[in-house]
Amino acid sequence: MFESIVGNTFSGVYSDLINVILNSQPRECRYAHDVNAKNKPTSELTLYSKCVQFTVLNPRFCCYKNPIRQPSFNVGKKEGMMLFSDSNNVDYVPWYRPFSRDGKTSYSMYGQFINPKIDRIVNKLRAKPITRQCVFTIYNMDINVWDDDVTDVPCTLMGIFDISGTSNYKALNLTIMMRSNDLYLGTPYNMMMFSYLQQVVANELGLALGSYTHFVNNLHIYYSNISQLEDSLKYPFEDVIMSIPYGVSEARRVAKSYMENIDEENKQKASMGQSNT
Repeated sequence: MFESIVGNTFSGVYSDLINVILNSQPRECRYAHDVNAKNKPTSELTLYSKCVQFTVLNPRFCCYKNPIRQPSFNVGKKEGMMLFSDSNNVDYVPWYRPFSRDGKTSYSMYGQFINPKIDRIVNKLRAKPITRQCVFTIYNMDINVWDDDVTDVPCTLMGIFDISGTSNYKALNLTIMMRSNDLYLGTPYNMMMFSYLQQVVANELGLALGSYTHFVNNLHIYYSNISQLEDSLKYPFEDVIMSIPYGVSEARRVAKSYMENIDEENKQKASMGQSNT
């Protein structure tokens, strides 16, 4: 069964999503993304899943505050920044390291797939605003699909930019399509990440910010997170805004600066470690 939700901001949409998934039928999941999942009983791997599409009409309001579950705004923004780098080095997003195949790189760092295509997308949209061809793909079946024991598999399949509006007002929309999405740990950060991307491209084109649509074949909650999400519904979800004022060149500079700072920090840590031996 398919569910569709529309809201002005992500905070309102998110509480609706929790209710939708909690009211769906439970299904067993054999390969949970929890790194400790293989050591847990089957009941711990139960997920509640559904095919869902949601649209946020003002995607600058891409995060929320809630006393029970508060996503890290800084983490979400950093993931957005890294979309403007080709790097797949998990040093820059260390929370990805547990899912890396080699402890060093990750297919889930989407910048390696998106950043090389941004200039072509911008040029296409600028030359032909009515185009429906500005698609970027992330999922690679030859790499990602064959090993059930591998957790480093991109959840996002593809994204589509398009422009809507009138001769006097044009806005940039973004649609993201995902094979699978963890409502507790994934969706809030995907929303922030892709809002960052959408805002940067809209700024580059001099367009208003349009709607953000997120389609998921399997939006789910793992059993271990159900109680936190149920408790979060007892409190209001307050809007949090992310306003990105710059275009593509500056976004790349920001990403490069962030990575250089991480590299310097790691060098200092390594130097201190050597001096203590």
